[in-house]
Amino acid sequence: MLAFEKVLKVFQAYLDDDPLYEVVQTSHGYTLMAWEPHRNDWYSAEIQ
Repeated sequence: MLAFEKVLKVFQAYLDDDPLYEVVQTSHGYTLMAWEPHRNDWYSAEIQ
C-alpha cells in the first residue's frame, strides 16, 4: 500500500461523513477540495 493510500484509509470515515469534502487526483498528486454550496463552487481546502 502506498503512503497516500494509507493516509486516505485513515481519514476515509471523515470523508464519508462530510459530503462537502473530496480528495481528487490531479496531475500533481492528490488534493483536498471543499464544496461551497452558497457560491455553488469548489475551492481548495486547508487543514488547520
